[in-house]
Parts: sequence; C-alpha cells; structure tokens
Amino acid sequence: MLPINKLPTRQIATIFYTAFGDLPFEVISSFEFAEYNAHNLMFFSSMLLETATNFILMPFEFKGWTILLIA
Repeated sequence: MLPINKLPTRQIATIFYTAFGDLPFEVISSFEFAEYNAHNLMFFSSMLLETATNFILMPFEFKGWTILLIA
C-alpha cells in the first residue's frame, strides 16, 4: 500500500492544482473528463507516487489511448 494517505492534504491539493488547474475534485470521476484529460490524470498519479515514495519515475510522453470494443 502506498503511503499517499500520509501526505498532507495541502500537498495533495497543490499537486492536483498543478495537474488540473482550478477544477473541483468531484469532476475526476466523470468518464468524459477522463477521456479528455488522460494525460493530466497520468501526471497527477505519477506526481502522487513520486511525492509519497520519493521514487523518481522515468520520463514518459502520453501519446493517447483507445477503448477496445468487446463484442
């Protein structure tokens, strides 16, 4: 289990603001938000991981994603 719950709320809010600007936390749960802001979600997740564990991730570039249709 990652120690993200031990991070100060202000630190998490600062990381969130860096990734998403002035959006409310509730907006993340919507599918449309996730579809158009996947790169910001990846950045937010990687920053939380790095801050909580002092683990430096390899640089990456998010190129896009698709949803596979299952018939």
